[in-house]
Amino acid sequence: MLPNSLSLVTMTSLRQGIRASLKQLLDEHENEETPAELLAMVQQEARLMQETELVKDALRADPFECLKGTNVDRLYKLLQVPDCHKVYTKAGYCNISAVCQFNADVKMKTRGTNSCVELHFHYERHGEIPIDGSDAPTVAYYIDLSRDNGPCERLLWVQVYAAGQSPSNKPAVNMMDAEDGEWEDMSDDDGEKDEEDVVKLGKRIREGTITEKREEPELEMKNASDDDDQEMENPPDRFIAGIDPEVLARFLQWTALGKDMDDDLASFYFLMTFPYYEHEFHLLDYLLEAVFGAPDEEGEDQEH
Repeated sequence: MLPNSLSLVTMTSLRQGIRASLKQLLDEHENEETPAELLAMVQQEARLMQETELVKDALRADPFECLKGTNVDRLYKLLQVPDCHKVYTKAGYCNISAVCQFNADVKMKTRGTNSCVELHFHYERHGEIPIDGSDAPTVAYYIDLSRDNGPCERLLWVQVYAAGQSPSNKPAVNMMDAEDGEWEDMSDDDGEKDEEDVVKLGKRIREGTITEKREEPELEMKNASDDDDQEMENPPDRFIAGIDPEVLARFLQWTALGKDMDDDLASFYFLMTFPYYEHEFHLLDYLLEAVFGAPDEEGEDQEH
C-alpha cells in the first residue's frame, strides 16, 4: 500500500533532517575519522537502537500477559541492547546472539548493582543433521546472566535434537524424565557433573532412537515394515531444558523486578518475551514441561 501524501511529506522531511544531522556530524569530526568510518559507526548505533526499540515493542505487546503489575515505564528506561548479531543462511542455519542491558537506577543500586545487569541470549539452529557423529543439537537456546560486567551464569537452557529440519508430528520426548528433574533441585553445586550428563545424553540421542526401533517387538506381521519405515522417517524430537531458580532469583533481585512479577511463571514468561529465538520448534512448551511438568500429568494421576 502506498503512503498518503502527508506520510510522503513527513518521510521527506525526516530524511532531510537525518541527512543534515549526519552532514553536521561528519563536518565536526572530519579530522578524526574518514566519512565512511563515521557512517559505519552511525549505522551500527542506529541498528542497536532499533534492536532496543524492537525489544520494547515485544514487551509492550506482552503476549503472555506477564507484565500487568509491572512498572513498564521504568522497565523501558532501564533497557538497552549494546550488542546483537543475526546470521541466516539459505541452507537453514540460524545464529542469533544478543545482549540486553538493564542500566542501574536508584532501585538497582540499593540492591548492590553498580553499573548494569545483562542478559546474554544465544540461539542456534543447524540447517542440516550432523552426519559426522557430532552431538550438536538441532536447536539450542541459552540465556546467561551477568552483573557489572562480571562472569556469566547459565539462567535458562533448551536443546532440541530432531531427525529433520522441522518438528516431528509426534510428541516430543523429555530426555531428563529419567532424571530427578524437579526444577527446585536444578541448581546443585556440581555444575561440571550436570554439563557432563547433558553431553552424555546428547551423544546417546541418535543411537538411542535407532536402538529403540530395534528393540520394539513385532506385534503384527501385517504392515510391520510400513510402520517401521514411518517410525524411522519421523521419530519424535527429544529435548533437554531447564531454568536455574537461584540465578533467576538473583536476576529479579538485582533488577528490582521481583515485586512486579506475580509468581515464578510470570518471570519465566517475561524471559521468553525477548525476541531472540525462533518459534518453529516449540521451545516454550519444552521449557514449560521441563520446569513445571507436563500439563496432563496431574490429570492422569487424579484419574488413577
